Amino acid sequence: MPSRELTVAAPEFVGTGPLVDSLDRLTVLRDLGVSALELWSPWQVTEDDAAEVGAALRAVGVRVACVSSPSYLHGEETGTGRRLIESSIRIAHELGAGRVNTYFGHGGDGDDRHAARTYAGLVAPLLDQAAEAGVLIVLENEFDGFGHDPEHYDISRRAASLLHLAEVIDHPAFRLNFDAANFACAGEEVAKAAALLAPHVGYVHVKDVITVGPGHDGAAAGWNTYTDGDHTYQTVELGTGEVPWDDVLDRLEGAGYDGPFTLEPHCQPELLADQLAVSVAYLTNR
Repeated sequence: MPSRELTVAAPEFVGTGPLVDSLDRLTVLRDLGVSALELWSPWQVTEDDAAEVGAALRAVGVRVACVSSPSYLHGEETGTGRRLIESSIRIAHELGAGRVNTYFGHGGDGDDRHAARTYAGLVAPLLDQAAEAGVLIVLENEFDGFGHDPEHYDISRRAASLLHLAEVIDHPAFRLNFDAANFACAGEEVAKAAALLAPHVGYVHVKDVITVGPGHDGAAAGWNTYTDGDHTYQTVELGTGEVPWDDVLDRLEGAGYDGPFTLEPHCQPELLADQLAVSVAYLTNR
């Protein structure tokens, strides 16, 4: 049974609030043997307070595994996404985090191959910056959970198009953040996506989902719900949903993946401690 590096996404504790005001809530991590977090910028860390945040986390025995940001590149014309990624690279370097998590974006004309070429040009200078800083840029696959992409132009929702993108970019500082539940919500066959993309994965988000009826019919209290087009999904306890996690883990580790598995159960605060414990047990025993 492989030993897996388990981390937790900080927004599970504080949403979009500052983490330094809630460090006492991190005791659950120590109890579970988890010693690292994914932080979001600018919510939990910025360039201005990175040193302070890092010191506060070290004082409670927690390190930073990844710096994430709401950083779209494709179809984003203001430069905000690029600036967020540039800043996240500098933050990650200062905190000793090996990864910066990013997002593809929307817009364009629906031609996935054209979108891949455009994105590759936009991300190229950022990848050079990341390589110099000793940081990986990872791209998370998405679905239209926030209603920003009703045309489904974000190519990261399609495993085959994401594979093409990785092959076009072909840079040592670029990897994928494989979010199996996001693929399920995008209507992809998760096991096939894992088989296709495993050699390009450099980070993993861990949660589980089920499909629920129209109007959230059948949804249980305490869990988050999301829509993608005409479909509605709800997060559930890891291992009880539609994500074939055993297949995913086998594919990733068969391809040599040995990076973090970051827990983000997406449940309400009253369930969080128990669900993190369930997730740790699930990943430790498989």
